[in-house]
Amino acid sequence: MCGQGHTESFLMLSTEHKRLNALFAAQQCYLNTEETLQTLGLTINLRTETPKLVGWLKSFMDPYFRDGDSSEELVSFDLDFNYSDEIVLHAAWMIETHGVTMKVDRSSSSTLDVLILDETTYLMFEPIDGVVFLVDRAKDRIQVAYGSRTRWPGRQLCSVVLEIMTRYLEGLGYCNYHAGAYATERGVVIVCGKGGSGKTTLLSAMVKAGARLIANERCFIKADETGIYAAGFPSEIFVGMGSTRQFPDLLRFARNPTTLLGPQRRYRPKVVADYEPKDYGKLGDKFGMQPREFCAALKGPPPVVGGKVVGIVNPAINYKIDVSVLEPMDEAEQFKLMKKNTLSLGRDKHFQYWLDLGFTYAQPGAEALSKIPGLIMHYRTKDAKFRGMEAPVDKVFDALEAQRKE
Repeated sequence: MCGQGHTESFLMLSTEHKRLNALFAAQQCYLNTEETLQTLGLTINLRTETPKLVGWLKSFMDPYFRDGDSSEELVSFDLDFNYSDEIVLHAAWMIETHGVTMKVDRSSSSTLDVLILDETTYLMFEPIDGVVFLVDRAKDRIQVAYGSRTRWPGRQLCSVVLEIMTRYLEGLGYCNYHAGAYATERGVVIVCGKGGSGKTTLLSAMVKAGARLIANERCFIKADETGIYAAGFPSEIFVGMGSTRQFPDLLRFARNPTTLLGPQRRYRPKVVADYEPKDYGKLGDKFGMQPREFCAALKGPPPVVGGKVVGIVNPAINYKIDVSVLEPMDEAEQFKLMKKNTLSLGRDKHFQYWLDLGFTYAQPGAEALSKIPGLIMHYRTKDAKFRGMEAPVDKVFDALEAQRKE
């Protein structure tokens, strides 16, 4: 009897799986917008019925997936992004009927119900927003459906593309770090430090001085026999209200962030309206900017994907000085810094590992990162002014080069 019940349950699940496939197939005629996204050897063949989502995606992922990427294709995925309440309801019914194989955290506020359908296919359902993910690892195909109660469909699309790219880069040996980075023709500098140490302020100063932004809060880094390389992690840059005192170019967005691309989840317009700009430092509100918006506001060059690393800077705000000071960082201190800021599996509550695509997770390279030149940069910010140094970009590179020669 037990075996018969198991067989009937399996046949029922198989029938419902076929029904789910049929519902997705019926949506194909509506997917009239096709876009081939390519970067660093990764190709994503995207199909959707909403053209504006493609533009939103490219802006969010910038500078990745630029037109004309000439990298040799290494991996290709097909991604269909559908609007269908019927698919969402059927997937929810399947989860309710057959139970959950496992639960996976997608972020600090989102948990996915997972149902294994066969050896290579699994169904994921996000119950709060009503989003369905049907993943076929054998065909490298992901089909997504969202419904009428889904908030910000564009963000759902971005989260899938970002997850594909993250898993792919890890398969190439990149590891995710809590760090920022900027680049010039002299190479890439990683900016790493604890929360509140001044990474965004320092990166803002470097971009304003002519450097190209790679990443602000999260950065992909890999080490191999040819060197150490960094690549940006596409995400919003959340600018604190107090930063507008050091960088007045950002003030107009603090007063009215509605001109920015993304929804402002950490900004309270009614509260901010009660404060004068000189008192913005008392607020905990932040406004989110896309990397290109951020660079353009600071009158700097556009962001870049990444490049070869020449050194590390650990920012440290010091209110007792008026001029920035650069001092060497010893190897043990540098190793501890990079190890502590490694976002390995399960470490990052905001960007969990939720999409299993068969790639091998990258191993952290803190030891290799501890052996390249490193600096601690003490600086002060006060009174609408970055108390740094003239030509900060070249001064940092010169100090790193001098340390490398020692």
